Amino acid sequence: MKRIGAFALLLAAFVVWNFPHRMIVERAISKRLAGTDVRISIDNVSWAWPVGYWLEGVDIGTDTYSTNLDAIRVGLSIFSQELDFEATGCGGTLEGSITRDDEGRHLWVEFTGIDPSSCAKLDALIVGGSIDGRLDLRDLGAGRRTGVLGRTAARGTLQAHARDGTVSGHLPSRSPATQDGTPSGLPIGSWEFNDARLEAHVDENKDVVVDAFTARAEGVEWRVTSGSLFGGQAGRVGISVSMQARRLDDTSRSKAIIGLLPKAGENDEGWRRYRISGSLDSPKMIGLR
Repeated sequence: MKRIGAFALLLAAFVVWNFPHRMIVERAISKRLAGTDVRISIDNVSWAWPVGYWLEGVDIGTDTYSTNLDAIRVGLSIFSQELDFEATGCGGTLEGSITRDDEGRHLWVEFTGIDPSSCAKLDALIVGGSIDGRLDLRDLGAGRRTGVLGRTAARGTLQAHARDGTVSGHLPSRSPATQDGTPSGLPIGSWEFNDARLEAHVDENKDVVVDAFTARAEGVEWRVTSGSLFGGQAGRVGISVSMQARRLDDTSRSKAIIGLLPKAGENDEGWRRYRISGSLDSPKMIGLR
């Protein structure tokens, strides 16, 4: 009896060790991300007790943008349509799931302490800081190809709160860099911010609508009163934003920032109004009276 037990234990260990874990994981993830134009590559796959897998060196992205995570624990079950995951990377943590129901596939992710500058490739744009928030995408793979999200999702919401960070580099652009390697997007210099909050959603036209945005950067308070990103010509992303700005202090820096903006009228509370239009890689700003 002991020999039979030992043999069964060794057989089970042999099966677990030689089971095609990577193939199972890659097929499960590919099935849930089918049609989204999102690709994933994994350096190493190992079994996680009792049911699931550890993925190490995970790169997630599209042709233009990508994010690298140190490790992801994925829960897989042949009896469930749900894929749960927990991840570490980008200086913080993430947790979420991909589920399926009668309306299609859905993704939600909650993230804490994320620093995109440590892990994300955003074309020539660099964003640093500590970001908390939640992303909820509905109907994965059912988006409009010409929409801002492409086929990734038909609907969605995003809430994010960033603290003590910087934004620098160039705005993302569909055009290739010049021969000397200079990005084609508009250069924005380097900006430090203390606090920024964003709420946005994808509407029925597959446009990204900014519901609320506030930020404090370089001694100036910024506020978006209405805004949207939409599919433009030649694959460009169009932009339409109504924005306000006012100085928070009397420093030379805040004066210089306001001085760099187009001339605009100022109300009793110090707010100046602006309109931004054109494309995301080359926006145009005008001051309003």
